[in-house]
Amino acid sequence: MTARLAVTRLWSRRGSETVIRNLSLAVAPGEFVLIGGTNGCGKSTLLESVAGVLRPAAGEVRIDGVRTDGMTADQVARSGLSLIHQQRHLFSTLTVRDNLDLAGFAAGRRVELEPVSSLLERFGIARLADTAAGLLSGGEQRLVALARGLRSRPRVLLLDEPLAALAGEVRDSLLLELQRIARAGTAVIVVEHDSDRVRPFADRTLSLRMGNLALADSGAAA
Repeated sequence: MTARLAVTRLWSRRGSETVIRNLSLAVAPGEFVLIGGTNGCGKSTLLESVAGVLRPAAGEVRIDGVRTDGMTADQVARSGLSLIHQQRHLFSTLTVRDNLDLAGFAAGRRVELEPVSSLLERFGIARLADTAAGLLSGGEQRLVALARGLRSRPRVLLLDEPLAALAGEVRDSLLLELQRIARAGTAVIVVEHDSDRVRPFADRTLSLRMGNLALADSGAAA
């Protein structure tokens, strides 16, 4: 089976510093992969390099066999990848509903979009639909950003520290939702400092150390 996401011998820099070193990763359709690691180890750099936000120094990235590492971030997104940043990047003066609607325009016409009403219900934010995003709490904004990232029904979903600012019960609900998304065929990759919380929900747990990936120790947080 062709990997949904295939990263091969990736090198990436943040400024003048080499952060990702000869990293390879293959994620199958329907697989939920957790990547742990200490703060500053390069988790965000890895996701941004895969998503086209940063241009890799060397290596290849493929989505369903199609090479994307030379594409812009918008082109990668239209190829079926959604990156949900740690910084939420919402339009603060627009309502929650309008933020989700705008995500549909950004996706173009490649796929049938997930209905806004469905996303509002799935993430428990229907009551906030007509509230300006800038008036929401950090946790509520996080849920809106997650819903927006799923509007285009991506084949690859990358999440950068998705549990930040969320209450405990909301975290578990979100992780169950990510499991469901993966089971429907999406390749889900989560980078998270709080690995212990995510590990029971993931199919595979890796740790980013010195710019490369290793199997995480099962008895300790990555």
